[in-house]
Amino acid sequence: MIARRAASVLCLALTWAASCAPPAGAQEHPLAVREAAFLRTVDRHNTAYVVTGDLVRFTGTHVAYDCGIDSMVQKGLVLADCGTEAEPMDLFVHMPTAGVHVGERVRVLGVIERPAQWTDLMGHTVYYAFLKAIYVDRRS
Repeated sequence: MIARRAASVLCLALTWAASCAPPAGAQEHPLAVREAAFLRTVDRHNTAYVVTGDLVRFTGTHVAYDCGIDSMVQKGLVLADCGTEAEPMDLFVHMPTAGVHVGERVRVLGVIERPAQWTDLMGHTVYYAFLKAIYVDRRS
């Protein structure tokens, strides 16, 4: 009796697992499809170096950068070196910060936001680059 009941439970569990598995030839996960679509809108010539040279012009531009987290400014905001190793540029990145550590590398797909500006003691206007992360992949 116990063996028959155990066999029934096992059969039921296997049937449930099979019904939860994606069918053969299933579509990619919707998030992966949206991320791939976003990545197709990125102009690879807009490096972090180019974008930070004219922040106002590139506001709203879709970008894809590898970034190293330099500091945690506040919850949801980090200062990161983004771009190539040869030309890393400092960007403030709006992204989820839970579990992210200083020194960690992330790939950020995002949108360049309006730069923040202030005037220094000499009267020069200084601009700070902000990037709103849409997708973030953690690197090793």
